[in-house]
Amino acid sequence: MLHEILLGLLGEIGGVIEEVNGVFQVREDCYFLNKSEQELINRILRVAGHYKYLERFSTRYGAMNAGLTQIVNLRGSDDEESPGLYLKALCRGIKDLLEEYRSKIASIEQEYLKGRTLTIPSLLDLVRNDELAAVAKIARQIETQRLRGGQLLDLVFKEEQCPALRDTMERMNVKLLQVFFHQLIAWTVYGNLLDSFSEFFVRQQEGDEWTSKYSLDLDMIPESCITTKLAEKALFIGKAVRVLGDSLPTEEAEIFAKALRQAQSNFSKLILAQILERMRKSVGNRLWNLVVVKSDLMGHINALKNYFLLSRGEFILTFLEESMDIMALPPKPDTAAQDINQGPFAQAQSSLEEDPYLTNFKLSIKQSGFTYNDFSSIKDLSLLSNANQTSKNSISLVQNKFTRRPGAVWHSRKQQIMPGFTCQFTFKYNSPCYAYLMLQSEKEISGQYSKAPISPPEIENGLVLAVTINEGIMRFAVQVNQLTVAESEKKCELTTIKVGLTYESDFIKVELNGNVCIDSQVNFQGIKLDVGTSAYIGIGSQTGIELLNWGFIQTGTGMQTAIFDSWSGLTLEYCTEWPLNLMLSPQILDKYMALFRFLFTLKRAQFTLQRSWITLVKKRNPQLQSMSEIPREALQLRAQMNFLLDNLISYLQLDIIQTQFTLFKKKVSESEDFEEVRSYHDQYVAKTAYLCFLQFPKIVKSIQEISRCCHELCGVMERGGDLKMVRTTFEQQLLFAFNVLSSLKGQHTALGQLLLRLNFNGYLTKLQKEAERPRLTYLR
Repeated sequence: MLHEILLGLLGEIGGVIEEVNGVFQVREDCYFLNKSEQELINRILRVAGHYKYLERFSTRYGAMNAGLTQIVNLRGSDDEESPGLYLKALCRGIKDLLEEYRSKIASIEQEYLKGRTLTIPSLLDLVRNDELAAVAKIARQIETQRLRGGQLLDLVFKEEQCPALRDTMERMNVKLLQVFFHQLIAWTVYGNLLDSFSEFFVRQQEGDEWTSKYSLDLDMIPESCITTKLAEKALFIGKAVRVLGDSLPTEEAEIFAKALRQAQSNFSKLILAQILERMRKSVGNRLWNLVVVKSDLMGHINALKNYFLLSRGEFILTFLEESMDIMALPPKPDTAAQDINQGPFAQAQSSLEEDPYLTNFKLSIKQSGFTYNDFSSIKDLSLLSNANQTSKNSISLVQNKFTRRPGAVWHSRKQQIMPGFTCQFTFKYNSPCYAYLMLQSEKEISGQYSKAPISPPEIENGLVLAVTINEGIMRFAVQVNQLTVAESEKKCELTTIKVGLTYESDFIKVELNGNVCIDSQVNFQGIKLDVGTSAYIGIGSQTGIELLNWGFIQTGTGMQTAIFDSWSGLTLEYCTEWPLNLMLSPQILDKYMALFRFLFTLKRAQFTLQRSWITLVKKRNPQLQSMSEIPREALQLRAQMNFLLDNLISYLQLDIIQTQFTLFKKKVSESEDFEEVRSYHDQYVAKTAYLCFLQFPKIVKSIQEISRCCHELCGVMERGGDLKMVRTTFEQQLLFAFNVLSSLKGQHTALGQLLLRLNFNGYLTKLQKEAERPRLTYLR
């Protein structure tokens, strides 16, 4: 009988012992054993069930050839049999544990054969094995929850906190850490991503080598080994090593590799953090030397200030002079950019002393928006968490069976929102469905950082269109800053739907397959937008959907070069070459372009006023001299406009742009770290844009209207027209801008000086009282 129990403990059944649903027990028809004896043997055999399960588990997932036919990107794969390297490593630890267990059973049998004094109650004490039970529990969790990669490290670490199981779990952890550190060393020391089974916390996708090709996979970050901040640091180190290539000395690489291997043998999160920080400083300094020193970063940024921010006045004046004729006519759709680059822009270049940076600039007609008819290319897209490009030229969200974390796809460039836009997307779904369109500007979406939003609760300030489908009922909900402002519900039997969202004149319209579901007024004033009223646009889902196409286009006219003519959208571009593109990302250049469009609007209006006066003086038109009353009023208005623009441009150039650039240069001169310099530059551009009012749409719109009035006044002076209407509009917009700027005076000290200049001799104060007098008379 005892031999049969020992065989049962090794997962073998016989005449007395049977296996029922993975549980080993005495057969119920075994009448020569009483109930208490059967219960005692069944308690002994409990460990046999754990042993048998672990043996099958390790055989299934721990075989050397397991999963070799599936060495593909498993994100979006339906294959559930690919165990991955971490699971194989765990299986090696399980096999070692099972071997010890078998040796223990064999030794029990040998002791019994020597003295034959072993009893069944004493056998219970000898075979009690909490370790097998705990490991079996872990294995079952892995199978039921489909855990993999870094998730296994966290699971084992949690069980390791139990003192009775610490030794066993530490041995399991050692096996898993071998894989983790092997991948970590390959990535941070050599820049190689060794991850055939998509288990490492760095994921690879199509995109730019520095900004979007490599991103964090938050599901695979083992928090028990490495924090999210450290994972961001490791991501940067690996990308830097790839960029530097042979620039990183072999001796230094070997020192870091040795340090990481030592950290593996006696693991400590603190030691790992210290090593990664030393590595970050090393590669950061080498990147700084490459980008800032050897590539003359400050020379390029100074050029950006000169031309994007119009600090080089003689160049922009020459360009405006040369472009007067060509910009007086509507642009030709196919050749406008070429015409203005080869004509006025080339003339302005030739008028300057030789500038090696100027050849990197060119003018273009910017069209805001994007269109993806399919996703054969995901250029300019950032795929986050459970989002993957499929072989069917689509993007799958939450289709991966190994995790149920939400997925999201964002366009990597901020899009201009005001004064309106239209966004459409088509997707397939399986009910139930919860998908959403997101618009926000506060959080970065590149996947390089852990705070990239993937679901509506993470968007505290922004717009969300939530689409919920369940049992044939579709519900739309429009949320502004997490508050629902409009809702709709209707039947939907289709599995492929097209959703459209349009915003214009403070109204939002939502369409389903061309049919209007929501048409409601929505206040956008509470939504924080970035430079040039721009924001990121993204689509996410918490259930499985397949995104087929996506498009976005700005409607109306926004903060563009000249809202008063057909050259709207004229902007300056800068061609960055490696390695400057590591610092001057497309997102940063977008902010420079927005600043250029705003400043160019002012400069062009100022130039037009001055040019009109010169033309008027040269002509000495006798007809105008006989109409002395009209020219006097027009000239007074021109002087007021010119006074306003001179002071505003002077304030922006001297008090804002030059001051911020001086502070930025000082910070850069004190740093020798690439990440610090990049951060300083980002702050410099963002602060300059903020102080130039580009995050205040009301001010920008008012200044645009003032610029329009300047051009209209020039038309009146040259050809005649309604001067009174021009004056009224100008004074209304000037007072409005003055009042809004006055409310912001406490946010910047220099703004008070601008307001003081504009209100010279109390002019605006008197104008405001005159504007209020008719209203007071009416109220009386």
